[in-house]
Formats: sequence, C-alpha cells, structure tokens
Amino acid sequence: MALALGIALLAVLAGLLLGGRLSGLIGLGLRWAVLLPVAAAAQLAHAVLAPDSRLAYLLALLVTTVLAAAFVGANLTVPGVPLMGLGLLLNSAVVAANGAMPVSLEALRAAGADWLTAIGDARHVLVGPGTRLGWLADVIPVADPLHREAVSVGDLLVAAGLGLIIVTGMRQAAPPAPARRPQPGAGQPEPVIDLRERLGVRRVGEPNGAGGGDSGRGDSEG
Repeated sequence: MALALGIALLAVLAGLLLGGRLSGLIGLGLRWAVLLPVAAAAQLAHAVLAPDSRLAYLLALLVTTVLAAAFVGANLTVPGVPLMGLGLLLNSAVVAANGAMPVSLEALRAAGADWLTAIGDARHVLVGPGTRLGWLADVIPVADPLHREAVSVGDLLVAAGLGLIIVTGMRQAAPPAPARRPQPGAGQPEPVIDLRERLGVRRVGEPNGAGGGDSGRGDSEG
C-alpha cells in the first residue's frame, strides 16, 4: 500500500512536469470506478473489525478480488489497467496457495523493517520450506525511510499500473501546442514570368501592336 501511494505521488509530479493537469483524471473514462472504494472498504473493515481473523481476511480478500477483477475487465483498454490486473492476479494466486501472503524474513531485514510488526497480523506468514509460489511472495526489500517493507512482484505491477494510469490521464488534459502562424505568402503559388513578354518576342499569329493593326486595315481598304 505504501509503495503504491509513493508511486502515485511520483506519477502526479511526472504528469505535471510533462504539462499535464489533474483534471485529466476525471475525463479518463474509467468504467465502474466506484468498485475501487468499495474494495478498499472491505479491506478496511477487516483491519478494523477483525484484524486477527484469518477467515475474515480471506473473505475480505475474496470480495476485493472479485470487485477488482470486474473493474479491470471493464477498463482493459486504459493504459496501466492491465498491469494492475496482472499484479492483483499474482498476489491473489500466492495468497490462495498459502492462506496468507508469505513474507521473507531476509527481505524485511534488508529493508530495515520491524519484522515482528510486519508479520503480526492474519494477512502475513513467514516464508518457509513449505511456501508455495515463493517467488510471488513479499521477497523484495524496499528501504524507504518513510516506510520500510518487503513487497511482491504483484505489488510492483500494481504500483506501476497505477502510475501509468495517472500520467496518462493527466497528459490527456495537457494544453494543445500553439499553432504556428503561416508566413506571408506561404501557400500562395509563385507568379509565372513569361520571358517572351519581357524580351518583346511575338507569338505566332499575334498582331504586332497597335500600329500593325492600323496598317492591316489600310491595306485591306486599299
């Protein structure tokens, strides 16, 4: 969770530096976005009402997974959403295989985290010889001074997907580049210069000026 929040803040900063606006997130066109706060509420309810109950944790996880899957399926064309979906799928797979998210003690120590606090709830168990899909567990140390923890491959994908969604949405609201004004005469055809007119060369059958016309009339009258 802390990793995703940190990536979200960095994504907002990147979006601003790229000329985007926060208002673009509103027009991103995410469908069924209301499912996300409902899923978060399910997790919060477990953490507040029954933090030590493994059954309550699994039920909350099931509700969250179903809601998140519905949201991802409705927004697969939005950049970043497929990454989030893959990350959630990997996390759900390792939790389903072990009954909780396995956490590596070595990764917690490498990150400088308090490992007793990290595994002191129903959501986590220590990685051991019987751990299934151990490479999907929380085995990646994150030595963030604000929150030291161990995260999973799925967590990284979820955070990356969230960041991509934010940057994409913000850049959609970027102001358009100013149009370049056309230069004077740009796009106008160049005048055709008739060299024969400049040199005084007559075309075949063309009368030779006004005098020639008078002479012709005099001859015909005579």
